Amino acid sequence: PASELLAALEDLFGSPADTSVSTTDRAICACFGVRESTIRSAIAAGGSLDSIQKDLRCGTSCGSCVSELVRLAA
Repeated sequence: PASELLAALEDLFGSPADTSVSTTDRAICACFGVRESTIRSAIAAGGSLDSIQKDLRCGTSCGSCVSELVRLAA
């Protein structure tokens, strides 16, 4: 695609570099090592709490992260 189109898409969705794991990207689900950026990406793609739990398995083992998942999905 043309560079103008790529720039417009990056303005809307962020650059690919914005999706990398950073030192501030905390693990929400310790049982399965699911990071906040992964959960936010799933939510942005239209994922519901149920689909996030099914697809990423977070909140399905010990359950301690469920309240955080609910907050992020709201």
